[in-house]
Amino acid sequence: MLKVLGLKRREINRMVIDVNHIIIPFGIAVGMLLGYLMMVVVFRIYSGIEGVLYTPAITAQSIILTIVIVIACYAVSLLVVRRKADKVDMVESLKDNRE
Repeated sequence: MLKVLGLKRREINRMVIDVNHIIIPFGIAVGMLLGYLMMVVVFRIYSGIEGVLYTPAITAQSIILTIVIVIACYAVSLLVVRRKADKVDMVESLKDNRE
């Protein structure tokens, strides 16, 4: 629809696709915090069941690996979305699909 309105590819990407760049660092931080809290809970449950003390630990290597994996997955998903957006037919996007 934005193509029909005359917007260029760069403008469409900025409005639709690139908007999520701000959310990624926040999502990584929240995900790591929630993951650590879940690990603490699970380790406490297993410690109570098995009678062995498990201690949760996060290393710098695991943080870096997590960030790299999230950014790589995000980049791949952006490429897929951009390819799909480029293939959308302008005429078909304007048709009303009430079938």
